[in-house]
Amino acid sequence: FCAMNDPSRATSSSGGVIRAILRGANHFEILDLPKPYPDLVGEAAWDAGADDVNRAFRKRSLHCHPDKSRHPDAPRAFDLLKKAKACLLSDLEREAYIRDHVKMQQTLWEGSWKSDREAAEARERIASARCNAQEEQTALVVDAMKRRRDKAQSAERKKQRSALRAQASSARRVADDEPEEEEEGGPEPRSKPAPARKQRPRFF
Repeated sequence: FCAMNDPSRATSSSGGVIRAILRGANHFEILDLPKPYPDLVGEAAWDAGADDVNRAFRKRSLHCHPDKSRHPDAPRAFDLLKKAKACLLSDLEREAYIRDHVKMQQTLWEGSWKSDREAAEARERIASARCNAQEEQTALVVDAMKRRRDKAQSAERKKQRSALRAQASSARRVADDEPEEEEEGGPEPRSKPAPARKQRPRFF
């Protein structure tokens, strides 16, 4: 009772209904009616009738009728209500509108499903590309480590060869500096010739 006698609450409630009417994407949302759907064979089906349309129109028109609402958007909302009511009460217009609505919803659903599938495939491609890149990076690192190891081993072998050559050269120099020793059983050294005797002069 208090809410009915409170003009601020009534205005706030009417404003919410008017905004809902203006945001409605189709006649069913404008009148706050259930939406049609495809049945088992794919045909459009709707669980509302003329009585439901009239009842929904009367209920919402109380909030946006120009004679009862001072909201600035009330006339525009009321025009949308009248248009939705006229379409859904006309047999020809209602069937075509329901059929088109169901077809559009199916198209949107298929497009969303296709988009989800394409997104999943894209994620799989990205994951596969990332995995391949990681494998290639790992192969490059392993190859670089192998080349570095081979280079270090080659340098070590070269260093060892240089050290062996240096040792051999040093050994040759030491051998050249040492005097040669005569072998045992070799030729005996020659004796010095004895000095010649002086002959005495003979006297006759």
